[in-house]
Amino acid sequence: LLRPFPIDILSKLIKLGIPTAGENISYNIAQIIITAFVNTMGPEATTAKIYCNTLTLFSIVYSNAMAGATSIVVGHSVGDDDYDFAYRRVLKSLSSAMVVSIAIAVANYLLSPWTLRFFSENEQIVAIGREVLFVAIFLELGRCVNLVVIRSMRAAGDVVFPTVLGIVSMWGISVVGAYVFGIAMKRGLCGIWIGMAADEIFRAVVVLVRWKICCKKIGSIKTSKKWIAKCLQMGEIIFRFVLYFSLYFLQTFIEGGYAFFTYRRLAFREGFSRGFAYRRPA
Repeated sequence: LLRPFPIDILSKLIKLGIPTAGENISYNIAQIIITAFVNTMGPEATTAKIYCNTLTLFSIVYSNAMAGATSIVVGHSVGDDDYDFAYRRVLKSLSSAMVVSIAIAVANYLLSPWTLRFFSENEQIVAIGREVLFVAIFLELGRCVNLVVIRSMRAAGDVVFPTVLGIVSMWGISVVGAYVFGIAMKRGLCGIWIGMAADEIFRAVVVLVRWKICCKKIGSIKTSKKWIAKCLQMGEIIFRFVLYFSLYFLQTFIEGGYAFFTYRRLAFREGFSRGFAYRRPA
């Protein structure tokens, strides 16, 4: 199988994989720094962050699934030099993903007085969580665009630009903004989310402009593709979407359930908890 060794394929994989890995490493380190900021705000803010992260995972289930499926189709289209179809496909997927993600984010905020009390009866935690979930609506605007468009850019071979943009924006806007709004301006956990939302929205605007310019500049629209090929591509995107959606939803459900039952077990053992008050029967 490896004779002759496919050095050209390996070099292409490394060229695409290393920048992506670098962005992921940078994101994880930035999140560690932001978490350190949150830890200085007290146990209520730390607890509210955990609950809000769990709830906002539902907002990105659909957009994450759509991003993965769309990148497959974009890769095929760019390989066929059909940049017009790739451009239009990304915009259609983005509009669908944005509607669903924003709807879930709004529902998260509207239902937060009840969903947060499902985890905690501490009114301070509930109040902090409601503020964060309101800001999360605007954060989802940017995150949805970044998930769909950046994955499509990578599928089209544009890897370095979103990586450099992501690293600069994460540290220059997200981390700095989290410190400025959250600690310096004393906005607490809500300020942390404002900084992260500013980062996502800034990147979303830049990558949308980049995607439009690249598609219009590189290829001027070959429409001679066979409809059977388009049907096969659409069938593949539907299959990939269902697969990504199912797996991501299952992961979110398992993580949320595990966190809840672990917390309740600890509350049962202690007889009380700061976040979830357990009342013994009379």
